[in-house]
Amino acid sequence: MYLPTNTCGELLPRTFNVPSISHLPTPCFLLLPFKYYLRPSPTLLPLSNSCLLAKSFVQHHTEQRIGQPSITRCLPTEILDENIEESGSSSSKMPTATERINALNPFSKKEAHSVRSITTYKVLTILSWLLSLIVTLYYTVNEPRDGFTIRRRIWDQNYLYPTAFTLNSVIVDIYWIVLFILQVGYVAHLFSSNSDYVNAAASVGSHFIFNNLLHFAFVMLFVRSHFVWAELILLINFANLSSLYFRHNTYPRFIHWPVISAPLAWTFVAIYWNGAIMVPHPHSLVARIFGNIFIWSILVYGGFFIVAYKDYTIGFSLSALAAAIGVAQFHRQVIAFQWIFAFTIMAVLFVSTLVTAYPAATGKDYPWRSRSSAAPDAERAPLLAEEQ
Repeated sequence: MYLPTNTCGELLPRTFNVPSISHLPTPCFLLLPFKYYLRPSPTLLPLSNSCLLAKSFVQHHTEQRIGQPSITRCLPTEILDENIEESGSSSSKMPTATERINALNPFSKKEAHSVRSITTYKVLTILSWLLSLIVTLYYTVNEPRDGFTIRRRIWDQNYLYPTAFTLNSVIVDIYWIVLFILQVGYVAHLFSSNSDYVNAAASVGSHFIFNNLLHFAFVMLFVRSHFVWAELILLINFANLSSLYFRHNTYPRFIHWPVISAPLAWTFVAIYWNGAIMVPHPHSLVARIFGNIFIWSILVYGGFFIVAYKDYTIGFSLSALAAAIGVAQFHRQVIAFQWIFAFTIMAVLFVSTLVTAYPAATGKDYPWRSRSSAAPDAERAPLLAEEQ
């Protein structure tokens, strides 16, 4: 067996007869790092200790030849302890099962993203957004021509089944046009040269893509009168957007409004809108009484986010949708409570929105609020005056 002279930086014998592996001391056999004797393994000693290992190895077998007492160990204790510590530290760096699951989970919260994942988000975000936009526009002006159920355009379905949550088409159309325009701004931030903007936009990309796909499914089912399945899709999307809100509520306005709060507000109202059509006899007196009760949940829901999170975007979105309900109910039946309730909810939410938005827009707080209460509110508020 030949041992190179530069392995330890010292001149070693040109030839060296290595005994069989069975005669080697156990520590040497397990820890020997040289490729001449064992195949490299991650558990072997680092190359920095090769010099001491070779010297100890040669000394051990030289003493055996001349009859001197053999060494009881191949390496000093310090080297063995050092390598035990290194092996322990390397094992501690291995990702845990939870970390691996989070890495594979597209909905997990990540602070940074690889170039490959950002490219994937760019492609899927654009495709899903176009799918949502095209389907919404198409079925606003055209009705489906397949299937055996009642097939109508979106607003034909809205007026075909008058309920306590029938919406005004003009206001909702304006709502969605503004929302789609704001979402263009969000998509543009995925291509920004600012890495912070790109990572922030990519962090909510999975939920946004899922929202677009669910909205596509809802429209396809709604115009074909599959209201039960459409309601199920809305509930799934409500869970998706609620999870997104509570886990990513501190992002800037260009993300929060078009991706989180505005779609969430629409989904919440759409659950009542589609649900009222879904129930039997939606125009009956019992259905209208329940409608008079459930409409106040819009005020409670919006007020929660305004008070708890100082979120004026969801308050403004819900006030616009409450106005859509009020106008439609007024045109449908003047002598009724529903349109009065809807306009009351709209007014309260709108005023609360202005009161909440004033400090964010001007950078000033109200004089009656103490400094002690401003600090915790600033930590919870998702939309303080940040850079666009």
